[in-house]
Amino acid sequence: GGKGTFIIFDSWYELPSMNEARKDFVVVAHNGKLYAVGGQDENMVMCTVECYSVANEDWDICASISHSCYGHAGALCRDKIYISGGQRFSGCANNMSCYSPDLNVWEEKASMLHGRCNHVMMEVQNKLYVIGGNIEDSYGFPVPIIALEFYNPETNQWSICKTTCNIREAGACMLNDKIYIVGGINGEHYYSDLLQEYEPVKDQMTIVDIFPTRVYGRACCILMLPNYLSGIGPHC
Repeated sequence: GGKGTFIIFDSWYELPSMNEARKDFVVVAHNGKLYAVGGQDENMVMCTVECYSVANEDWDICASISHSCYGHAGALCRDKIYISGGQRFSGCANNMSCYSPDLNVWEEKASMLHGRCNHVMMEVQNKLYVIGGNIEDSYGFPVPIIALEFYNPETNQWSICKTTCNIREAGACMLNDKIYIVGGINGEHYYSDLLQEYEPVKDQMTIVDIFPTRVYGRACCILMLPNYLSGIGPHC
């Protein structure tokens, strides 16, 4: 449009369905494709992987990850997809798997220092930060993992952060090299109403806002809105 004209899109469109129904899985975007990894259906824990091409509007089968898992976390770093932890029949895993989309190959990397599921993993400045999650005790009840750790792909090593965070099943997104933790379940096993900000450079966690309602299990992303639409910049 001309000067002073803008268009607002306010519609949902149904895309082609995945080849396999799944829940508790990970979706990672890379190079115009969405990669769905693992998860579970009503009968089994899954190891299968498929990718959706935005341009072609279809799903293709990719190489399966080496182990079945759900409740894991995923992130993109240096054009590779990393998958950490997750739940298996044997318990919560500490595995770190790396997928090369160009080669359609999975590779196992150094394991996390703590097994965990229901956590988040975000990339900041070519390092992968793992926050929150839990394991399960002998009765199947969740035991929080409060330690934060980060992975350096160059050295294939994990390190423990000084900051701790008692949260699981939270949403997460990244803006300006800061990780935002949205809701979740806290250490007292209550739904959280907090928006927390973790700054890796300072290794510091801060509460930046309180939601009007408690939220958990939310998928999050950053949407950059023009000032004439939002007046306040980015929205989470």
